[in-house]
Amino acid sequence: MSKDSSESKVVATFQSIGDAYIAKGVLASEGVESWVINALISTIYPILNPDGGIRLIVRDEDFERAVEIINKMKEK
Repeated sequence: MSKDSSESKVVATFQSIGDAYIAKGVLASEGVESWVINALISTIYPILNPDGGIRLIVRDEDFERAVEIINKMKEK
């Protein structure tokens, strides 16, 4: 799958690369494939990416389920 905007959606944004990869792992454990984007630029030059930081994206068809999983993760 290419990661262009017509096929994927941002399910969450993070300021910490660690938090983004934890969420990615939680999604993977539930069978939802995801990708972390903007991690390098947001970590090295955060001022260059003020509009959301590190993004976690999923396929359009997995978006609703991914939102539920991420929300449950945040509750804990």
